[in-house]
Amino acid sequence: MFGWTWWASTFGWSGDQEPIRCCGRHCRRVKKNVSVMATVCVETIINVPARQVWEVVADVGAVHKRLLPGRVADARVEGDVRILTMPDGAQVRELILAIDHDIRRMAYTVTAGQRLPLTYHHAAFQVFEEGKRSRLVWLTDVLPHAMAEVVQGRVERGIQEIKEVVEQNTAEQ
Repeated sequence: MFGWTWWASTFGWSGDQEPIRCCGRHCRRVKKNVSVMATVCVETIINVPARQVWEVVADVGAVHKRLLPGRVADARVEGDVRILTMPDGAQVRELILAIDHDIRRMAYTVTAGQRLPLTYHHAAFQVFEEGKRSRLVWLTDVLPHAMAEVVQGRVERGIQEIKEVVEQNTAEQ
């Protein structure tokens, strides 16, 4: 149903491009041998129903309590901007781009306070049903490309922390 032809036509691939190349868990779209964007993709199975995982992900103002306590000390939302305060007092500003309850997707972009030397950072979480469990996918687009492996390590650790926190908090309820 969703074969190569469907993918190519849907995502705008043409003969002058190569398909997305996946190297481990980060990918780079290549056009005429020029990298356009590095994408890091990590995912995990969480032993909690998708509805409950989505409630946590969609609660963008409580990331410090429900998603990444310890990594984030505080969070507040001002309009469409989420301001995260890290344990050392540093702040990261994120523009919340989408919270789509129908497809369980939340997207954001870092606009200030990025600690890594990134010129672009856009990410999205999406929650999928896996029977009584859920699959959490975290996609992150980054520039420069050379930072993809560093970002991959961070989001791999982050998604593991999220899994542990969500499963522990659900078990305590």
